[in-house]
Amino acid sequence: NSTDVSGTPLGIWHNEKNGTASGFGSAASPLLTIQSAINISESGETVLVGDGIFQEKLLIGKQIDLLSVNGYKKTSILVPKYSNGIYIANSSDIDHPIPI
Repeated sequence: NSTDVSGTPLGIWHNEKNGTASGFGSAASPLLTIQSAINISESGETVLVGDGIFQEKLLIGKQIDLLSVNGYKKTSILVPKYSNGIYIANSSDIDHPIPI
């Protein structure tokens, strides 16, 4: 596997509750929102979601793996009231959705 300058494997994007809008998406410099990690990811890559409760809408329009670092009991996505929540474009490509 190739790695970036921080030692993070390429194609894996990190986000954490303590991330920043100017984060690089590495484990050492995570992004603040799940959507920002989705936006910079490419098809076939992985977005790793840190522990916590994330309040945001998500639009996923590419084939990525969206995974929780420590399992679904440690990570939740709450969508805003009166929102469509998580929208997955090209949903016919989904093999087997599972909790993150």
